[in-house]
Amino acid sequence: MKKRQDKTLSYIDKISKDIIEALENGTAPWIKPWSGSVTHDNAPFNPITGKQYEGINFLNLSLQSMAMNGDPRWMTFKQAQSLKAQVKKGEKGTSIQYWKFTKQIDKLDDDGKKILDANNKPIKVTQIAS
Repeated sequence: MKKRQDKTLSYIDKISKDIIEALENGTAPWIKPWSGSVTHDNAPFNPITGKQYEGINFLNLSLQSMAMNGDPRWMTFKQAQSLKAQVKKGEKGTSIQYWKFTKQIDKLDDDGKKILDANNKPIKVTQIAS
């Protein structure tokens, strides 16, 4: 649990640093200058899933987009590979926060044995993660 907390704090520290730097440069992402900034049309999103990023990930990826080329498209390395796309040499990844509140566990019978499907694989059920 401690390692997860350290990663979360490190992520928050990095975003805090980026926000302070944006404020010092006069480019806060929540202020829309007349020349344009992050809008609904260019908000960070995943072009594979179509999902628009929210919360702290929206803020983080908006800051990163503004600091780089303004491209709002973000995807995983594996998603880029699935498109046969190439990541430019020297490019770095950007961290986001992903919270998973459920987990898949094997379904058990009354005797505590795994229940198997027709392919002899354990049937899974969703459980709220603790």
